[in-house]
Amino acid sequence: MSDTSAAFFLQCYDETSIQNLFQQVSERFGAVNILLNTWTGTEIPHLLSPTSITDFNDLMQKSAASFFIFGKVAAEFMQHQPHQSVIVNLALSHENHHPHAPTTSKTVVSGLTQNWANELAAFNIRVGGIVPINLQDKSYDQHAIVNVPMQDEIARNVEYIVRNDSFNGRMLESEIGV
Repeated sequence: MSDTSAAFFLQCYDETSIQNLFQQVSERFGAVNILLNTWTGTEIPHLLSPTSITDFNDLMQKSAASFFIFGKVAAEFMQHQPHQSVIVNLALSHENHHPHAPTTSKTVVSGLTQNWANELAAFNIRVGGIVPINLQDKSYDQHAIVNVPMQDEIARNVEYIVRNDSFNGRMLESEIGV
């Protein structure tokens, strides 16, 4: 392991565990400047499904809670820094194959990105979002949500958001062609 990277183990995703993780990162590197916060949710269940309420509660507990906690804890660490910080929200989902289809991931992450950007602007924290859209006929790895070409595209979009001081409260769609 080098001075520029380190691995941290997180056994559970409750607020205390995530706060401890950020404390370890802060102690190791001196600050938390950038968070790539990933939503890995699935689509919201059909409204009239017999188990829709239970399924919706499970989805929100598993996906939304940890996503929200990571954003909250990062903002708490970032708000006291003298320099600008950035949260990049990434909306991952197996359903992100059509650029104009409103998926749960895209909708939730877009709304949170805009709300957080407004709330955190006073603390010199910018928030941007990325929705990967795979327009390829077949994926390189049928089991992966994000294949290698898309990983490269996401990395370029993260760099763009971090480098552009005026990018705040907006979403980018990362696409790889057919």
